[in-house]
Amino acid sequence: MKTLSIAIPTHNRAHFLKEELDILLPQVLTRKEEIEIIISDNVSTDDTESMIHKYMEIYGDVLFYFRQSVPLDFEDNFDFVIEHSLGEYIYLLGDDDLHSPDFLSVLFRLMDKDYSIIHFNRLVGDEKCSNNSLFDINYEVLEDVCSSSDFIRKLTWKPNFMSSLVFKRECWINGGKLLSEGFYGYRFLGQVYLGATTLSNNCCYYYMPMLIMRNPNRTFAKKFPLFFFVGLSNIFKAVDEYIPGVLDIWLYNLHNNKVAHYMHLLSIIQIDKKFYQSKSKEFMPYLCRRQKVAYKLLTSSISNSFLRKLYNFIVKVLYKG
Repeated sequence: MKTLSIAIPTHNRAHFLKEELDILLPQVLTRKEEIEIIISDNVSTDDTESMIHKYMEIYGDVLFYFRQSVPLDFEDNFDFVIEHSLGEYIYLLGDDDLHSPDFLSVLFRLMDKDYSIIHFNRLVGDEKCSNNSLFDINYEVLEDVCSSSDFIRKLTWKPNFMSSLVFKRECWINGGKLLSEGFYGYRFLGQVYLGATTLSNNCCYYYMPMLIMRNPNRTFAKKFPLFFFVGLSNIFKAVDEYIPGVLDIWLYNLHNNKVAHYMHLLSIIQIDKKFYQSKSKEFMPYLCRRQKVAYKLLTSSISNSFLRKLYNFIVKVLYKG
């Protein structure tokens, strides 16, 4: 068994994936007996396949490539690439993120401590990795080590960026036995969190940013409110059975912290009103009063141009600063 599987689901991101591999592969070669990179290509129509085959001519002993014959749901592609990996630890990596030159040396030092979950702080930038900002600016220690229960209570949604999360295979396997429906967009996080509740190992949040999170256009952007407000809420509802009180912590954050930001996520609803009208019953149990009003307003028959002006005005006036 390998120590680490770097599992990369990809689709039409050849230029980003090349940059990512150019940083990772030299680090992998220093530990080639311990690491594998598994790539699952979800029927890309760009030059992903030819690009990967060129890398395999050099790195064929650590780099393994699968090309899907028919398109998979993106979360099914996540599952596929993990199921075809062998590592004791799994790193489900996005196909467009960039790492520090010492990422793997830091990661292996942390894996030696047998944590069930390792989570990294990150820089957040645009498509060109410019104007980067630190994601989590509030920390007092470099390594925050705690039980899985305390980890999930303290961080709630922060590890929803999969490229910042490394977890034990045992955690993934156990979590798969406890999965529930409705973890929209974040099934991987629900599986990891549920699995962590079955293990006695500590978890670690490493506050030094070790990677850059790009923000290119996402094909699933119009479904992001469903993922964030319902998918994550359903996860914490399921986890609450094993860590009582965690759902209340999540809902408090959802209703009170960074309110303007969360309200802005709701504004995406107007892109596909019909879809969100059909999802109203799933949203309502998790929204506070002002969010329910915003939801009903945004799915109404009012024109989108007027809605945008009214919505932006309300957010600016009520939640400025």
